[in-house]
Amino acid sequence: MRVNISKSIQGVPSTISRNFTFNTRSYGMMRATIYLSSNGEYSLKVNGLTYSQYEDSAKRSAQYKSSLLQISSEMQKAIYDYNESFVQLAQRAPRPIHRTVIEEQLNRLVLKRYKRDTFNLPQPSKLDIEAELKEEAHAKFFSVWKSNTSQIDQYVSDHIENEYNQRIANWDELKEYHEFIQDHLEQLNNKQFQSEYNAAKKKIEDELYGDVAFVHKKINELPSKCSLPFDISLECDYDKKNGIIDAVASFPTSPDIPNVKVTTFASGKIGIKEKLKREADADKTNTLLGLSYYLAGHLFSLSVNINIVRLSLKIRYHAYYWVEFDRKSFTRKSLYGISPLQDFFQHPNVIDFKKSNIELIAEDVFNLRVKNAIKVADALAGNNDLTVLSLKEAEKICKIIEGGDDLKKAVKEAKAEHANIIVANKRYQVILNELNSIDID
Repeated sequence: MRVNISKSIQGVPSTISRNFTFNTRSYGMMRATIYLSSNGEYSLKVNGLTYSQYEDSAKRSAQYKSSLLQISSEMQKAIYDYNESFVQLAQRAPRPIHRTVIEEQLNRLVLKRYKRDTFNLPQPSKLDIEAELKEEAHAKFFSVWKSNTSQIDQYVSDHIENEYNQRIANWDELKEYHEFIQDHLEQLNNKQFQSEYNAAKKKIEDELYGDVAFVHKKINELPSKCSLPFDISLECDYDKKNGIIDAVASFPTSPDIPNVKVTTFASGKIGIKEKLKREADADKTNTLLGLSYYLAGHLFSLSVNINIVRLSLKIRYHAYYWVEFDRKSFTRKSLYGISPLQDFFQHPNVIDFKKSNIELIAEDVFNLRVKNAIKVADALAGNNDLTVLSLKEAEKICKIIEGGDDLKKAVKEAKAEHANIIVANKRYQVILNELNSIDID
């Protein structure tokens, strides 16, 4: 699937300005504005006029010097920050979550259950009813002339059973109604709790096991999560079974990497000039290679099921490079201090790096070399006795040692496939180290 990630980091402001007031002895306070363009040109307007007889007075004021320092500092920071948004992409790569973190989330997940309310109305008792009936009888048979004890006892005896049975029936009815309500609330709430639990569990399991629909949804969310100083399109092919994402990042046009730097003068002004070629090449390289770490960090963050990210960077019918990252080593990296130029070559890769610059590779040649690189990476992953040698290193060994038929065969196959690396037994690495130690060409 493909998503387009649009530029979200804005460039350097074309102009920065500051207003200030200054005092003229004869004409009082006046207003001025100092401007600084992104190419380092300063200008001043007094009362909105480009040319003014009070310009010298404005420049002699303390407010002018203060405003000049402010806009110089602001423009310098803007240029620096914009440049850093390119060359520090690797350091801005998100840190992938460790699998155990998600597993712990799943283990801590608990299904809530509804807690029923207790029916607290006490059951009627005959003693309570007898006391109430006696009070009624005292009122009913009250007399100041004679004792009414027998009438009271008879009244209680006549009514207590009916009254008790009626109250018990009412109490049972209320209890039954209470339980009916609690049954309904328990069913309703437990259904909601179960739904919430299932949704939370599915989300965690989707993250843990890399559900395809879940990963595709997260890929669609990447444009809102990525912050880049240029436009790219990202095409991803997800292999759930093997935990692999094959991604191709493409530039629509050549990336416009900043080519200027700032110098500061004693006056407080700044100067803008082009970077030296070696500086421009280094920044371009760090930007292009840093993009691989930045995107890999986001791709590993899609799901902990993703163990390998294979990324190509292309432009039209050419490619800059292909690289494979594995989750374990990527998670251990100190991304803040990473040097993409040095670290990049520790991974299986396809890249033509010449004269401190990344050379473009024709797409048909590139695809063939990537296919071979994946073959090499897969072979290494399954056998600890194997290593990688460059074609030049393998040919050097073949010229010196006798035998080595397996190495000679691998060299022949690599040439036929236009590959520049081969997989060989680690014993040939030991031989190569010995040859290099005695400087045999």
